[in-house]
Amino acid sequence: MQTLDDGYFANDDVTDWLLQLECASDVAILEDAFTQVVQEKRDLEPGEYSPAIAAAWVVMALLGQTVEYLPGEVRLFVKRIGKSPQPGLLVSALKAIERINAESSRHELSGGHTRSAAWSQTVADLEARLKQLVQQS
Repeated sequence: MQTLDDGYFANDDVTDWLLQLECASDVAILEDAFTQVVQEKRDLEPGEYSPAIAAAWVVMALLGQTVEYLPGEVRLFVKRIGKSPQPGLLVSALKAIERINAESSRHELSGGHTRSAAWSQTVADLEARLKQLVQQS
């Protein structure tokens, strides 16, 4: 499960993104985070995909799924939007998380930046939960 200590909502890249989320009136900000990850041709740095991971947790919250830690900005956004996202957004979230997981694994195998086992497991669990929701939709 997501915790503050995992850093998904507690890093500078996501903090900046949360400021934008605070003003957002629709889910376009989530789609933009996923599109940035999925459409980028080069390898991504962790700061570039951190907002997409946070956005995936927001999608989970919009779907009424349990997320252990949600900052106030996310809770307010979910309350403001007040409805489940379209299935296409869920698919976009899954595609982004799949790419992040695959790229993270490649970086570790090549001796690049590594993530903690807890980080890897949490993102793998997020991917599995998203896959299950896509299959159910």
